[in-house]
Amino acid sequence: MMGGLSIYSDGQIFAILSTDGRVYLKAAGDFAKDLAAEGSVKFEMENGRGINYWTLPEAALDDPQEACAWARQALDAL
Repeated sequence: MMGGLSIYSDGQIFAILSTDGRVYLKAAGDFAKDLAAEGSVKFEMENGRGINYWTLPEAALDDPQEACAWARQALDAL
């Protein structure tokens, strides 16, 4: 997807790994607000257009349990 890696569950993309190494989770509504409150930023394409994927919170990058908890929330939101 857009030069990165798409991560699927049951045939649906719930996360992407961008070419610059950032992990993005699919999110909208309250889940997107929760991610934004943790400092996550919305994915933006080169043309400035955004899509409903938000970076994995910084604290989760070095904490596998926290990263899994956020990923589960992304799956629950599908």
